[in-house]
Amino acid sequence: MAPFSPPVAENARLIESQGMHVGMTPLPPALEQIFMTVQAVATIATVCQYLSPYPVIRKIARQHTTGNFSYFPFLANFLNATLTTVYGFLLRDNFMMLINSFGITVTGAYLIMYQRYYPQRILLLRNLFLWCLTMVGTCHYATITLEESSGRLLMGTAQNCCSIASFIAPLSTLRIVFEHRSAESVPFLMTMMNFFSSLSWFF
Repeated sequence: MAPFSPPVAENARLIESQGMHVGMTPLPPALEQIFMTVQAVATIATVCQYLSPYPVIRKIARQHTTGNFSYFPFLANFLNATLTTVYGFLLRDNFMMLINSFGITVTGAYLIMYQRYYPQRILLLRNLFLWCLTMVGTCHYATITLEESSGRLLMGTAQNCCSIASFIAPLSTLRIVFEHRSAESVPFLMTMMNFFSSLSWFF
């Protein structure tokens, strides 16, 4: 097959940038409108999910202590946002990279604020360093060492695992809930937004 001429190649890049491949039949206008609506809802839900821990961080900063709040939800969201951004890079999906770059910034700021008031700060920083080192190693292996298709599979699997972890992370203090008979350590807003975000992406 002859290579694309410049106009055809430009049209092919334009089609792929809109989420379609060369040879794929365009969606009917009605279905395209539904797709855009679902994408908009999923975007809003994801942004709200990343912003939902803010009341917890504000309470921690006001009380100068982390109390019974676990750092695991903040870490899981940070890892999930980072891996999803790299996965979007491998897929050449600018939308995925943009929305999750915002997530990296916000969740990274949450972790910085959290570690300031954590009683065992050195231990926490060590754990965070090890998790981040593992994440960087995985991303390097997937993007540099492996072939593109294998890298996508690895990053997709890692991202799915972190997504599941971020959804169950608010329940990491469930033992404290039963011991103290109080749900204060389970952030309700974060749990609710995790539910709506996963529901929107399901569709």
